Amino acid sequence: MTGQNEVNVHPVPTGSPDARTAEAATVADRRELALLNRALRALDVALDRDALFQEVIDAVHDLLEVEHVGIGLVNGDCLSLREVAGNGEWIQHFPLGSGVAGQSIRSAQAVLVEDVATDPHYYPMHPGVVSEICVPLLDAGRVVALLNVESVARRLNERDLRPLVTLGTWLGRALERRRVQVETERQRRALDLLHELRNGFDAAPDQGAAIRVVVDGLSRTFGYPHVSVYMLEGDVATLQHQVGYTRVIEHIALTQGVLGRCCRSGEVQWLQDAVHDPVVLRAEDMVTSELCVPLVRDGEVIGALNVETLRDAPPLQDWDYQVIVSVAGYLQQALERHHLHERARQQEATYRLLAEHMTDLVCLHEPDGTLTYLSPSVQSLLGYAPHELLGRSPWPVLPRDARRSLANLQPGAPETRRWRAWHRDGHEVWLDTTVSRIASDDSGVFLSCSRDVTERQRAKERLEWEATHDSLTRLTNRAQLYASLELEMARARRSGRPAYAVLYLDLNRFKVVNDSLGHSAGDELLKAFAGRLRATMRPDDLVCRLGGDEFAVLMTGLPLPCLEEVQAAAGRLLRALESPFSLHGHAVRVTVSIGIAPGELHHATPADILRDADLSMYRAKRDPHHAVATFSADMHDHAVRQLTLEGDLPHAAQRGELEVLYQPIVCLDTGETSAMEALVRWRHPVLGMVSPLDFIPLAEELEIISGLGAFVLEDACRTFARVPGTCRVQVNVSPRQFRGSFVRTVQDVLARTGLAPARLGLEITESALVEDVEEAARTLGELRHMGINVQIDDFGTGHSSLAFLHRFPVDALKIDRAFIAKLGEDDVSADLVRTVLLLGQALRVPVIAEGIETAAQRDQLIALGCRRGQGYLFSRPLDRRAALAWAGALPG
Repeated sequence: MTGQNEVNVHPVPTGSPDARTAEAATVADRRELALLNRALRALDVALDRDALFQEVIDAVHDLLEVEHVGIGLVNGDCLSLREVAGNGEWIQHFPLGSGVAGQSIRSAQAVLVEDVATDPHYYPMHPGVVSEICVPLLDAGRVVALLNVESVARRLNERDLRPLVTLGTWLGRALERRRVQVETERQRRALDLLHELRNGFDAAPDQGAAIRVVVDGLSRTFGYPHVSVYMLEGDVATLQHQVGYTRVIEHIALTQGVLGRCCRSGEVQWLQDAVHDPVVLRAEDMVTSELCVPLVRDGEVIGALNVETLRDAPPLQDWDYQVIVSVAGYLQQALERHHLHERARQQEATYRLLAEHMTDLVCLHEPDGTLTYLSPSVQSLLGYAPHELLGRSPWPVLPRDARRSLANLQPGAPETRRWRAWHRDGHEVWLDTTVSRIASDDSGVFLSCSRDVTERQRAKERLEWEATHDSLTRLTNRAQLYASLELEMARARRSGRPAYAVLYLDLNRFKVVNDSLGHSAGDELLKAFAGRLRATMRPDDLVCRLGGDEFAVLMTGLPLPCLEEVQAAAGRLLRALESPFSLHGHAVRVTVSIGIAPGELHHATPADILRDADLSMYRAKRDPHHAVATFSADMHDHAVRQLTLEGDLPHAAQRGELEVLYQPIVCLDTGETSAMEALVRWRHPVLGMVSPLDFIPLAEELEIISGLGAFVLEDACRTFARVPGTCRVQVNVSPRQFRGSFVRTVQDVLARTGLAPARLGLEITESALVEDVEEAARTLGELRHMGINVQIDDFGTGHSSLAFLHRFPVDALKIDRAFIAKLGEDDVSADLVRTVLLLGQALRVPVIAEGIETAAQRDQLIALGCRRGQGYLFSRPLDRRAALAWAGALPG
């Protein structure tokens, strides 16, 4: 086979015919005419393609008297022969890369090779061939087939070529017409199939029916021999329906076959040459092409549509690809619809089952609230059968403001409210109801779901009550009092009129009841007192228990000034307490101390007015003649002063604020000094001189009295160690200081200061001795054994018993100044002093009188037989320098 420029190659147009004899030309013309006429008849008969090819081939073979004629279809890079004529074997698939056929197809022109021996590229198909013509068949300008003529007996020429070119043109046009007809028919059938699928899908009751519609429709409409649909079940694809298979594969692992690869990748798998692909699972022999399309839902592969062709059917083409992929899309949509319908059906069945068996009440409402559905639980929840409320408004069982909430609902915006509904028998039922509008237009209905929360509501109410009430007395508590006070204060600030007051109450002797009759009796007393308190107050007054035996009353809406009405309320309570309480068979009388604090605009917080009421209550408790005290500014000043003392007293010694003074103890007859009593004083840098009556009890309360006593003991011993002679220094000892290792402490002080034990006297109160009689007697014995003088201070005010007083080894008794102050005013005081003197004589110990301020008192004491005493009549307490001078250590 040679190129177009070589001598023996004549491409179309072929130019003028060879000069032949007239007779030869006539024969050739008749032969050409006969060939074309026969071809025209074949075209007119409208044979199918292969029959048309065969008729044309036979005509060329007979009329041109050539040995080999064939027509092949262009299929990719090879030429597949469809029909042939002549002797010898033909190559079924001829490569297009070389030879005369390849040249003709590439150039889209007819090629004549008169002498194949001169063409080095000639591809021998049959032996003995001397000449060859190739004519391309064009469909819309594209080579789709090739007419190939080979001669053995003679050389072919341009006269042979001319009718073949004409014939190739006719055949190309015929192929184009048939292609258009086939495509039109395929499109019609495709549209018919899609219409059939839509109708079939509408009628299909389930997924399986939809799959059968697709598989049967594809096979019937387009004649595909093998069609199947598989759906995924885990890692296995399971056959749903198939057509054409004689050997059925029910299950395919995703690791196998074209279908497995399709499901794994989620991509279309198209094998145009399935014969040589090892992946193909050959359920049938001779599978030539296969197309597998994945079915997808929500981005996940759920199955695949598979189509295969066999050797006796044409392989799948582009048009088949388009149709099958489109049908797979229709099936995918149908499966999605069935899935949604099935899920909706299951959900509806589930919801209906839940609604019919759940304890919650599910209802559907018209926009005006009319009930169109009620779950059966309405019977147990509200006592109505569903049909009794259908078509009715729910307002008989729900509050009226529910109508407004429903009307204001927005689509997709559920609202949850807690309602108080009413049971058929009249009792209340608390419901947590979630209401949703389930349509956005005016005709949309409402869905409500209600749950019985009656017990939860009651528990909540109980918790709220317990948070604001005292469980024992069932009065309100401190938290509720604070909340109510805040409201009253806010109201007073707005109006400028504080029309409220607080009464602060404390039961007296409550501890005695608790200790004597037991805590249960104490609880009964508190409850009984709360009842009387509540009964004496006005209905709107807030009565509270603050804790322990403390109570408070908040009186509101008072006329201004309000003090008269508040004091009247306090008086009613005092009169109510005149009757005793009966507790465990005992008639118990109790009193109460009441502090009153009227509301003031300067009260910023509830704590402010409660502080004022508390201060006034303590003022009333200290006053033996008045049970009620009203707050005044001096109470606050006193409280501030007390707070200052509490903060400063623990540091007073370190700061040098404490000073020890000394008062002489003299012989009443001669005035001679026998001893000096050490008395501590506190000079506060801001408050000035603080009375011992104020800071000594405070030191005991703060539990620093032992340190304070040790300071005085050390100072007194150190001072009098410098005084020559026998003058003794007397130091007061508190009950707390007297406990424990007091003896050791005294020994250490004496050792450090150098004071002789005989010059130290210790004054101990009766209360310190009676706490532990045995221990007190032992300690006193040790002190006296050391040579220390021991005296009982403030005798007559304590609780000592004459039965064991003789057991205390003491050196003197000191009569309290309260008895001395009344000498000369009444006979009782004189009798008491006389009794103590007689007792001293019986115990063989001297008696010392305190607080002697007048000569008359001194003379009466002398007349009664008392020989020692101290007081302002002789000397006020002296500072260290004056005391030393008095004792004779310094010049006068």
